[in-house]
Amino acid sequence: TSGSKVRITTDLLDTSAGTSLWARTFEYDLEETSLFEIEDAVTSQVAGALGDGLGVIFRRLHSENYRKYIRLSDVTNAVLSYNYAWTLQDHQAWSRTNDAVSEALVAHPDDALLTALQSNIYYADVVHALNIVPDGQTRMRPLADKAVALDPDLQVAQYNMVVQNAFAGDATQCVEAARKVVALNPNNARVLSGCAVATTSVGAYELGKGLIERAKQLNPQYPGWFFFIDFVANFHRGQHEEAWANARLIETPGLIWEPLTRAAALAKLGRIDEAQPFIEELVQLKPDFKEKSRDYIKPLLVTDEHVDMICDALSRC
Repeated sequence: TSGSKVRITTDLLDTSAGTSLWARTFEYDLEETSLFEIEDAVTSQVAGALGDGLGVIFRRLHSENYRKYIRLSDVTNAVLSYNYAWTLQDHQAWSRTNDAVSEALVAHPDDALLTALQSNIYYADVVHALNIVPDGQTRMRPLADKAVALDPDLQVAQYNMVVQNAFAGDATQCVEAARKVVALNPNNARVLSGCAVATTSVGAYELGKGLIERAKQLNPQYPGWFFFIDFVANFHRGQHEEAWANARLIETPGLIWEPLTRAAALAKLGRIDEAQPFIEELVQLKPDFKEKSRDYIKPLLVTDEHVDMICDALSRC
């Protein structure tokens, strides 16, 4: 401390290797911020950065080298696999995660966490058109309901109700569920960002923006698809230059959303020649995309207004 100023330095060490995994310095003025506010701010940042699904500890546990030191249970392996797939949003990662969670569920059929994760895997399969499981759309909601029944206080289980209501196009229930989920733990960046996508998709742009900014603050090492929220909001407002800037930062390897957002933004800006390679990439990913574009877009963008604005832009190419 120095006068009314206080500086808090944190450092997470891996004692097995003697390396620093994470460090951060916080500075506050006690004349402007109370000790209780400082405590809340610092602990939430540390919890988000270290313990979240995007956090340092999960990333460390997922590395193959670290597994030399400890033996992980089938449930932990399934959770780590899920966190990795959720961060990357990659087809192969989701497929491996489905296998890991399904195998763990054989041994733990009434595990609320595994049940919730499988519901969310099926949801990802549907919205990304991954075709990993043939009956994902019919099974994801019953699994979500089962997880909540098994453990009503499990945040991941309640989170599934957010995305399920978004998928059904029920904006009111989606927003209500999102507020309930965030209240359970406002320091879970993974859940906050998922709620941000869902609420934005049903038109609650300000709520989505607030949630994604909170998620970014909690864990600055966020994936590129976080910019999808800003893209949808800016595109909807007709701010296509800003939407193009957002689209360039979106990263969803092997999925349609990266080329889709870039092609749509460029088309709206009249840069048709630049948009064409992204259209070709869409067709490579989904050969029937031009004939079934609405079918591919609607599961994630939800509202007819969102689907229409993207389809209108793509029709210019």
